[in-house]
Amino acid sequence: METDKIIFLGTSSAFGSDGRNLSSHLLINDGSFLLLDAGPAVITLLKKQGVKPQNISEIYVSHLHGDHFLGLVFFVLEFMDLEPPKAPVSLFLPKDGEKHLEKLLSLTFPSILSKPWQAYFEISEETEGEMGKYYFNTFPADHQENARLLYLESEDYSLGYTGDTGPETPYLQDVLFSSDYLITECTTFEKVIPHHLTYKYLERQKKLIKSKQVFLVHTHEDMVENKQYISPPFKLVFDGEQIALL
Repeated sequence: METDKIIFLGTSSAFGSDGRNLSSHLLINDGSFLLLDAGPAVITLLKKQGVKPQNISEIYVSHLHGDHFLGLVFFVLEFMDLEPPKAPVSLFLPKDGEKHLEKLLSLTFPSILSKPWQAYFEISEETEGEMGKYYFNTFPADHQENARLLYLESEDYSLGYTGDTGPETPYLQDVLFSSDYLITECTTFEKVIPHHLTYKYLERQKKLIKSKQVFLVHTHEDMVENKQYISPPFKLVFDGEQIALL
């Protein structure tokens, strides 16, 4: 059995900092592929890693901002015009996500709407249940567009994913900080931007964080400029980086 791992496909904030790609992370669990967020270039990034989009079994979208959501359009296009998925992809969307996706398709590839594009997906807006080989719960984030935090649990470990959030949600400390592994947005080093996290904030919470490793994503350029000040359990990750979940 292969060791589970994360491939960080896109680690920048919405501004493509340092030429990096926007939010997408691939979680590989015993040969199953779960995608956390779908930034605009996600299809290209998967193919660069040798992963066929048709092999993705689940896609989770944390919220409906373009840097996390726009890539879904290209999944639909890929499945319709090149090759359908092996089985319908379980697509986990926040509240009103299906309605937003349909509107997005109408603006970008309107002819798709006359075809049965929904057949390629099993769409869910549930807040808890099974997600592939994990049990999941979601919780309100401190952000816009129905943003939510994700907590995944398997037989071997738990993993938290913030999507985008600020500190003003109790679930960040009460739930995600207790996960074995945490993928957290860390938009800036110390400049406060509403509804986002800074490294200085996370550093102040260090005693509360029980995670073995905390992976910092959705980062501006100043995070890279200050990388020498980042210490364990925090780890600044970059596009294409792969981490084994031991």
